[in-house]
Amino acid sequence: MKDHHSIFLKLGLILLANVCWQTGYSQIPGDELSAIITSLEGEDYQARYEARMALQDSVSDATAPGNRSQRIALEKQLISVLDDELLPTTRLWILRQLDTIGSDASIEALAGLLNDSNADVADAARMALVANPSSKATRALIDGLENATEDSKALGFISALGDRKSRRAVKAIAPFLSSENLDVVQEAIMALGEIGGRSSRDALNAFYPSAHSRVKGSVELALLETSNDLDLCTRMISEGSDRSVQASALQRGASLNANRSAEALQGALEAGTALDNASLIRVAMLSSSSALRDVALSSVEELSLADQAVVVGALANGEPGSNEDVTASLAQSQNEPLKIQAVEALGRIGSVTSLPILLEALNSRSRDLRETAAYALASLPDARVDRELMAAAQSGSVEERANALAALSHRNSSGVAALVNELVQNDGDDAIREAALEAMERIGDAASFEVLVDLIVSNASGLRRDAQRTLKRMSLRIGDPETAWEAFNVGFQKASGDPDAKKALLVVIDSAPTKATIEYLKETWMKEDEASRKIILRTLPVWRNWDGGFLLLDIANFQDSSDAIKDSCYDGVSRLILSNPPSLNRKFELARMALQTATTDKRRDAILKGFRNSGGPERRYVNNNDVDPILKETVLAEAN
Repeated sequence: MKDHHSIFLKLGLILLANVCWQTGYSQIPGDELSAIITSLEGEDYQARYEARMALQDSVSDATAPGNRSQRIALEKQLISVLDDELLPTTRLWILRQLDTIGSDASIEALAGLLNDSNADVADAARMALVANPSSKATRALIDGLENATEDSKALGFISALGDRKSRRAVKAIAPFLSSENLDVVQEAIMALGEIGGRSSRDALNAFYPSAHSRVKGSVELALLETSNDLDLCTRMISEGSDRSVQASALQRGASLNANRSAEALQGALEAGTALDNASLIRVAMLSSSSALRDVALSSVEELSLADQAVVVGALANGEPGSNEDVTASLAQSQNEPLKIQAVEALGRIGSVTSLPILLEALNSRSRDLRETAAYALASLPDARVDRELMAAAQSGSVEERANALAALSHRNSSGVAALVNELVQNDGDDAIREAALEAMERIGDAASFEVLVDLIVSNASGLRRDAQRTLKRMSLRIGDPETAWEAFNVGFQKASGDPDAKKALLVVIDSAPTKATIEYLKETWMKEDEASRKIILRTLPVWRNWDGGFLLLDIANFQDSSDAIKDSCYDGVSRLILSNPPSLNRKFELARMALQTATTDKRRDAILKGFRNSGGPERRYVNNNDVDPILKETVLAEAN
């Protein structure tokens, strides 16, 4: 148990940040600072954490606008307690605060820690100097680099000076280009590239002829970064040591003079000096320069498939209508990956002109190409597409109409659902009615429920099964069970003298999972129609909410229900539990009632088997709620 002193100390730390500034202190009271340091040095994790937060909050307050005097005072305090006898973790936390509020006053103390025996403390002091706004910090880092006796320390100082981007550091960094350690050389190159300016360029140019092959590309990149030398850029497009240099040279050159850079790109592609055509083409295609894009596009046919794919990727980022002809040409490729990429690009930049290509792809034997074409059709930005497809869906050959309906089903534009409903009801061509039914799965609306129910009842043109399939899938997408039940209710009335039609509706009645539907099924069960009962027992286990399970329990408890029916009901409840509709509360309520009413081990086992795929949500539920002990044991065993 914690003593009263510890509790008092922690409360004081929590209140410290708010109290000290609000009461007018320009620094943390001495006894409070001592308490913080004591806690930071202690073994109590929670006390250390609270001390850290208290100190950090004080620093945060001190850096707020208008609190300059507090910041100065607090910085002096932190420097004064930065004792090498403190634990490294304590010193590191203080250094982290000086990283935030450090100024001229901190330089001497931080410089004194650059060679600390603890490497982490030395690194933290160096990083605090990098963040320090004082110019003296640069001088301290330069001194540290000039006095570095190990490559590991030199690496840190070079990186720090590169981060500060002070040109005063170039003279100190340049000699390290001659280091035998290539890691040090690489760091020096990068630092000079970050610093930039004439002195950095002079040092890099002087070093370049003798640079090791492993770092030659880095020198080239640094030179490109530090200059506006167009001649260098155009030369490096062909002569750069690696593909990243050539691509960077083209990008840099394009920003200086796009036409000259385009000429250099043309020369590199023709001469075969480009190390990676794809990298250069990507830069050219993404450029705003028409000259560069023309060079890339003019050689599309001669490019490899991989390079053509790069072109297509860049084309896809263009404006709608731009380069549609080139993209359409690539969409005719026999190479499926390239074809797919081009079709996707047409969805972004294409127009009504691209429709024939996309419709052909929509009927491809390749599932990937079909799905890509569907996405592209949905994305086409040209408003003329809808008008042309709507007209084509109502006139022309059967194939043309069916293709237009398929395309419209992916666009879901205004008026399409009404057109599809009309075609399903009244079109005289069965093939068009089938195509309209397929389209209805994706774009049908609430009015489509009545159309589909009527078709199921009438079985016009033998399309009952197609209508059933469409109704099931469409209802999942629309998610309007009440409207669906209204259509079913009317349908059952129309089917009152047609047992087959009634059975056909019962088969898909789970498309309308409402309370009214459950009541209708209960009434139907009570009429003792054997065929209807079999359908109900098949339908309730796949119900889309838990009401189907509760009705199964009701049926199992009807006086006239046979043991076989009762077994079927409990098996159905098990299947429903396994399918896991939403609401854990109702799931476990159903399981509780089922276990209470189950009169045989077989039925109880059936309910428990429904939990064989239990996971974290079920585990948490049984641990936090009053649940049947055997059920809890089952869930915990399955969830682990």
